[in-house]
Amino acid sequence: MNLRKVLAVMFSIFALATTAIAADFTAPERDGDANVSVSASETRHNLYAVGTNVVMNGKITGDLFAAGGMVNIIGDVEADVNIAGGSLSLTGKIGGDARVAGGNITISSEIGGDLLLGGGNVSITEKSSIGGDLVLGGGNITLNAPVKGKARVAGGNITINSKIEGDVEIYVSGGKKSGKVVFGPKAEVLGKIKHKGPSQAIVKDGAKISAIDYTVSTGRKDFSRALAGFLTIAFLIKLAATFLAALILIKYRKNALQRIANSIKEKPMENLGVGLAGLIVIPIAAILLLALLVGYYIAGFLALWYLLLLMLSGLVSALFLGAWLFKLINKSESFTFDWKTLLLGVVVLAVLRFVPILGFLAYAVIFLMSMGALLRAAKQRLGEEV
Repeated sequence: MNLRKVLAVMFSIFALATTAIAADFTAPERDGDANVSVSASETRHNLYAVGTNVVMNGKITGDLFAAGGMVNIIGDVEADVNIAGGSLSLTGKIGGDARVAGGNITISSEIGGDLLLGGGNVSITEKSSIGGDLVLGGGNITLNAPVKGKARVAGGNITINSKIEGDVEIYVSGGKKSGKVVFGPKAEVLGKIKHKGPSQAIVKDGAKISAIDYTVSTGRKDFSRALAGFLTIAFLIKLAATFLAALILIKYRKNALQRIANSIKEKPMENLGVGLAGLIVIPIAAILLLALLVGYYIAGFLALWYLLLLMLSGLVSALFLGAWLFKLINKSESFTFDWKTLLLGVVVLAVLRFVPILGFLAYAVIFLMSMGALLRAAKQRLGEEV
């Protein structure tokens, strides 16, 4: 490696470290509401924003990282955008690449670079434009924006009604009645088109496209059966692994489990809040340390510790739920941890996962309270040792 390359690498490392250090962090106030907003008069650089509802009206001179239940990007972003959440809306101009993941997504932004997107219902309006390539996956997809580069699209129902200058690859899932591709009257594809799905694409009058290289997707039933069988086996293996690992905790850490269970019972909301904060903040901290480069060892240890925390939280959730239900049934004053309460907790948690919405919410609450109790116990232990 010559001197010029060495200097280039050193400059790149310095630039990344400087970017991370100069980042601006925005999150809800501890005692306030869970919403975050940046007014139109504000200018931020390399902004990281997390909240229930995130509204960005100001200008971002660097990169933007945002996550929340609802995220609305109105102001311009000079560099890259990275967004995740439930309901997402982008209208401001984006100078670099955009990486977006969520449930319901509407994009009306001019995007200078590539767009990588995954979501449930996706609408890219005619007010938008993509200066690079498009990689898109979703359930119901509507593309009305021009694309300068190539496009790879996968989903259930796909409608393309804009100009695409590069090649197009389309994969459609679902049955003949549900999965389909439609090229609208304003569709124009200058490159080659490859399409794989259960039925041929519908081409409306006025569409200007080349011949479609169509392949029928086959073996869906066999694949579904194989996938169902695999998931069933994986589910049973997971239950057995959870049961065995939790038995080890009962044998060697019964007193600690008693303290954690009492903490969850006495301060459920506090543990819920700490668990939710830990679930979001810890991976962000690991990413930031990794971005600093000099902290990549710490980031690695933090990532491993986070995975261990997630696994322990799952085990504690089953143990606490079983012990709590057993306590209610027998009207006892203290929690009991043995194989019977463990089996009860594992089975009830497994059932909750199959209950739509309410079951998931109940499981999430128990999991987060368990994680919060573990984090608070770890903090207390650390304080005693220091």
